[in-house]
Amino acid sequence: MVNAYKSMYEESKQHAEALKEALTEVQQLLKTATEQYGELETKHKESELAHEEIIAKKKNVSPVKEGIGNSK
Repeated sequence: MVNAYKSMYEESKQHAEALKEALTEVQQLLKTATEQYGELETKHKESELAHEEIIAKKKNVSPVKEGIGNSK
């Protein structure tokens, strides 16, 4: 009977260790995904700002082009 308990203890210990390793792996994956999401979010914001700058420049250039076209 003692051997049965020892065997069950070892199995449960191995199972707990496997769960611990899986949890560590999931935590690392979450950390990596969070970092990647942050980088993507930053790039997206930079892209939006660049787009807004281009639109603003086009708005400023259009009246000048019209003025040049009308003066000819």
